[in-house]
Amino acid sequence: MPRKVLVLSLALLALCVGAPTASADLGACGSTAADFSHASSSQATVLECSISAPSTGTAIVVATSGLRFVDGNYEAQFSVTLDSPTFPGFGDPHSRYVNVYGDTGNGTDKSVMAQAAFAGVTPGAHTLRLIVTRQGGTGTVGLVTPNLSVIFVPDGEPGVRVCSQNSGETFLNSTTSFKTAASCSINAPTTGFLLGIGSGSAALSGTAYEANFRLGVNDTTTGSAETDRYVNIYPDSEDGTDESLAIQFVKPVSAGTQTLSMIGQRFGSNSGTGTVQVYDPGLVGLFIAPTRAPRSASRAAPTPTTTTRRARPPSAPAR
Repeated sequence: MPRKVLVLSLALLALCVGAPTASADLGACGSTAADFSHASSSQATVLECSISAPSTGTAIVVATSGLRFVDGNYEAQFSVTLDSPTFPGFGDPHSRYVNVYGDTGNGTDKSVMAQAAFAGVTPGAHTLRLIVTRQGGTGTVGLVTPNLSVIFVPDGEPGVRVCSQNSGETFLNSTTSFKTAASCSINAPTTGFLLGIGSGSAALSGTAYEANFRLGVNDTTTGSAETDRYVNIYPDSEDGTDESLAIQFVKPVSAGTQTLSMIGQRFGSNSGTGTVQVYDPGLVGLFIAPTRAPRSASRAAPTPTTTTRRARPPSAPAR
């Protein structure tokens, strides 16, 4: 089976909509590596990069990696940190958990994404890190081409706004109706584009289930179907499977208050009976005004390109 890798670059938004009219205070750094292995329950730094903040601001961090089976089953825990070589451990609000098992081939292949928006960054040098530990099992944690991306946004930067939520709470939903897992709001100074990045760790709560998550802007009922993500959770020999949830989109928005939400439900009537459980759901919103400012603040938002999406039939969570 090919090894699956999920890579997300925050620079894609700037490439798509053009850089905003801004000062030279915006900053970025990034790091990537070949395969990385870790065979203990201690914490190990996988990647790091540094920024030099000229003023106070917010550091947006996104880390991704593929995972592979090496020599035994394991549960890995990932986190991103600001100016710290360690994270608090279980319950850390930026942590993500993933189980990898052996199978009849070369083992399961997974992907993981962790993100955060560290507000209140002070002027000076700062180091951002992706850290991993083996949370369970006896196998060697195997990472495939991990990637770390950071953007620094100074407070008061023209045409740029940031919002985030990483409360460290657990999201629960036992129904087939969408409920809000995380949300945050920005006040867009003009029309522009909103990048939304959501993630979390789906885990077992009772019995097996299939969950469906989406992002939405000013909509906590139906969200945007084109952002649908599905995840199946099953019992195993320990505390059940843990899977990484990752969603992102870019949406045109109008001037004014815009509320970004990640919503989730148990998918359909034939998708298990378990309660959907997501540890530490996190959300980051980044608004960027286009290169050319609109003629008036009341100008309507740009019209997005739409596609027709075929409905996905419900499926049972049985293996």
